[in-house]
Amino acid sequence: MNIKKLEEAAYNFGTPIYVYDLSIIENQYRKLQNAFKNLNNYKIHFASKSLSNISILKFIKNLGLGLDAVSIEEVKIGIKCGFNKDEILYTPNGVDFSEIQEAKSLGVKINLDSLESVKEFSKHYPNQSISIRINPGIYAGGNDNISVGHSNSKFGIPEEFLEDLIRMDEVRKIKVTGLHIHTGSDIIKNNQFDEGIKKIFSIATKFKRIESIDLGGGIKIPYFSGDTETNLEDYASIIEKEYKKFKNKTGKELKLIFEPGKFLVSDSGYFITRLIILKNPIIIVLLKLTQDLITLLDLLFINHIMKSLIYQTLVIRKKSIQ
Repeated sequence: MNIKKLEEAAYNFGTPIYVYDLSIIENQYRKLQNAFKNLNNYKIHFASKSLSNISILKFIKNLGLGLDAVSIEEVKIGIKCGFNKDEILYTPNGVDFSEIQEAKSLGVKINLDSLESVKEFSKHYPNQSISIRINPGIYAGGNDNISVGHSNSKFGIPEEFLEDLIRMDEVRKIKVTGLHIHTGSDIIKNNQFDEGIKKIFSIATKFKRIESIDLGGGIKIPYFSGDTETNLEDYASIIEKEYKKFKNKTGKELKLIFEPGKFLVSDSGYFITRLIILKNPIIIVLLKLTQDLITLLDLLFINHIMKSLIYQTLVIRKKSIQ
């Protein structure tokens, strides 16, 4: 987005303000479509935790995407924005079972990541369709804080409990129709994708009523000139290869689901504010900002910036407008 448009936004709406370039989001989506052109049956779900702005979600819904939701609040926002309930996948972690029941009552698809919650689900909803998040025991991601598929991660059901899940499915306590895997964010080594993809397709052969595999997200974009990124063509090639193996072995065709978040929106947003005073002593730079911005920054720090700092994913690029 050029400086003039940012200036117009600041002038017309005041500061501080967020501005998003919708063409960038759409272009990123088209990149995925192009990379997956040889896949016959797939759906892209936007990871709403990466950007839950209602206007952006409505735009993404109108592009034809589904939604990845990790809280009941994200489920409700998705429904409010018009997403088809059948295309909202709810993947909670460490929530009270009452929240899972509420999501079930809303009609969205359920994807559980602990054996305990699966067992509780089977008591209330015997032999009803469910998706399971598997912990593959793989370290992958840009740093320790965004690697979530390793054996010490709180996310997903470890492989050691697979036999329990298979047995529950066979005796009709649960109906496993989907499997889910997400090993981490900002993955650039396709061998890390390769290992996880092979593992989840192999596990899928053990469930007789399987209908879909969700490969999560993790695709990295370059955050600055010369930065690394995921090779989408290689990534898609790995998936195509394992899909064909699965189909030849089982005779089944599966729906594939992808859950990009940052890949779609990271490069689309601008945060515009006004610099009042710049003090530049020898060691530090102190910005004195208007009180309304300080209040907003307090909220931003808790809700967005703090999260980025914890995950070590905060990248700041500056543009100056007069």
